[in-house]
Amino acid sequence: MGFDCSTFSNEYAIRTQVRGGAPLRLARGYILDRKMDLTDAQWSSFRLFIPLLAILSILFLMVSLSIKRVTSSKVALHMYYILISLPLLLYLFKLSIVFPLAIYTVNYMISRIFQHRRLNVVITWIFNLAILFSSKYYDGYRFYQMFGPDYLYLDDHRGVLRWEVYFNIMFCRLISYNVDYHDSCVSYQQKQDGTSSKVEIKSEWDEVRQRMSEEFDLVDDFGILRYFSYLLYVPLFIAGPVISYSAFISYVERKPQQQVNTRERIISTIQVVIYMAILDIGLHFIYAAGLNDKGAWKTGPNSILERYGIEQMSAVRAATTGFATLLYMYMKFLVIWRFFRVWALWDGVNPPENMNRCIINNNTVSGFWRSWHSSLNVWIVKYIYVPMGGSRNKFWSVWVIFTFIALWHDLMYRWLAWAALNCVLFFLEAIVVNIVSKMKLVVWIKDISNHSTRPYYNVLVACCCATTQMGMVLANLAIMYGFEDSFEFVKRVFWGEDYMFMMCSSMIVFFSISQVNLWIRERERIRGIKSF
Repeated sequence: MGFDCSTFSNEYAIRTQVRGGAPLRLARGYILDRKMDLTDAQWSSFRLFIPLLAILSILFLMVSLSIKRVTSSKVALHMYYILISLPLLLYLFKLSIVFPLAIYTVNYMISRIFQHRRLNVVITWIFNLAILFSSKYYDGYRFYQMFGPDYLYLDDHRGVLRWEVYFNIMFCRLISYNVDYHDSCVSYQQKQDGTSSKVEIKSEWDEVRQRMSEEFDLVDDFGILRYFSYLLYVPLFIAGPVISYSAFISYVERKPQQQVNTRERIISTIQVVIYMAILDIGLHFIYAAGLNDKGAWKTGPNSILERYGIEQMSAVRAATTGFATLLYMYMKFLVIWRFFRVWALWDGVNPPENMNRCIINNNTVSGFWRSWHSSLNVWIVKYIYVPMGGSRNKFWSVWVIFTFIALWHDLMYRWLAWAALNCVLFFLEAIVVNIVSKMKLVVWIKDISNHSTRPYYNVLVACCCATTQMGMVLANLAIMYGFEDSFEFVKRVFWGEDYMFMMCSSMIVFFSISQVNLWIRERERIRGIKSF
């Protein structure tokens, strides 16, 4: 049974409007008199501000590039970054700006009080984790909570955005500055003692990792002016991508980015516009995000579809809605992250590129997460994974890392469900890679296959990859479903009336995708491209 998502979505929208329910957040569209699905508050907010952000980015770059041409003084450039950010922060946060500014100041004081001592890293993490969790729990703090009921009127002026929602990215910056400063202090101390060992910068590293490994001056490179310039850097302030302090300072102080030339930047800019158009057009015809958000795939007398007299989804429709929602999430974050990264690229700063592979162009769990939020992955490797022992302790550190990422996103059980499912997938993948792949039968199948294409072996690998991809789809849907609804969704899709058709068709689709992905990896290997 196929799924005409356009017809089904439109029927759902019409029925709910007629009956006065309107559970989807539909807006007036501009294609064929259709409405468009803006249920996702994050995308609808960003979409609303796109014209303003485009104007702001052009003005920002005109002044920034002019300063760089007129003077070689980096102080003037950092002053500009700070001064241009303050009106933006006042507009976004209004009076509640006092809370993040106070947090930034305390974090800076921690770095200066403890310097090269290990307490610098420990207290930095404790302080910022406390702010991350408490700010979400207490709704970004309130003036009346802090100073009494006489100041209740101040809470009516909190701006258009809640600062605590966007503290996630700032959290990474605050940790990065203090840890990088601590490492530089330790390196300086070792030089004084004659025990320092120079960090090797490998030629195969990408530009960002090379910049992160440079040596920095304690006085010139870690001053308070550069600190606030890094924290408030407008192109990356709201959504990232995440970039470490050392890399940012290297781009601004030493040499602008060299990896992406002018032609590639122009192409990237055009691509962002095309991605926006594709997503906008798609939201006129596919309401998957809204349907999934409202739990339209659920069955029973209390389901939304039953309430509005619409035929309930089959297992195929429910599965398609879930998968289409993940594709929507991919497109949404692709546009947001690429927009801000392109803005930074034109200013000479090259943060790690998120979404460097399509969501279905991944055969492994580890490869998927290195590709999806690549900049956060680079940050986690430096500030969490390596300090925890790296590959020596990867089987237990993965639980700590995914739990941290879940709580970093939000204090909700559905994120813990996401973390638990991903950790289970990591362990299953590790078992296959380290145990199953070394079994005699598997090695024999690999040996009798052609070395370049390995037809028999690739069939076996593709079956494993197809299962992994199905698991990743379910794990990522747990962000919306949580523990309870995740199991209900699995039961709904794979134990429904047409479960056998659903199982077979899913395996065929993901098996075919995995075979294409293996062919792509082989082509990349031949061309000398490092794949994961």
